[in-house]
Amino acid sequence: MMISIVGDKAMGKSLGAVDHLSKPVDRNQLKSAVLKYALRGNALVIDDEQNARDIAQKSLQAIGWEVVTAENGKEGLDKFNDNNVDLILLDIMMPVMDGFEFLNNLRSSANGRNVPVIVLTAKDLSQAERKLLAGSVEQVFSKDETSIESLIGEINSQYEQIKVNN
Repeated sequence: MMISIVGDKAMGKSLGAVDHLSKPVDRNQLKSAVLKYALRGNALVIDDEQNARDIAQKSLQAIGWEVVTAENGKEGLDKFNDNNVDLILLDIMMPVMDGFEFLNNLRSSANGRNVPVIVLTAKDLSQAERKLLAGSVEQVFSKDETSIESLIGEINSQYEQIKVNN
């Protein structure tokens, strides 16, 4: 989307913009345009902490995503198999089946090989654990150090790549 003092919509389109707003921009007009072009999809949030699942679910739903949640990796695999999932938000340390085992199972299935996974964990990952995740996940975020805004930005970025590749 292009926002400019120059009101040339044709130029914006030729540069690849999906829409053009002229300055000064009305806030309601901007919000409406952003929501119109916001990236949306179906997300699976897997975390054993109810509060973390609720925050992720509400944040994703606020920007138009449909969200399914699971409280461990085993339940996450079941929900993945039962739903059309565009993105997975995954905790690492969980009972029943942790994030590492979930990823091994997910990536060994034909449907799970290309689904983007973003890890959001409180665990201080070792170099060996980071190597295990490399190539299997798009990004690793620390729960303690990540704002919801930067997480949403990464989700939008990953989903944009999905749309470009499909």
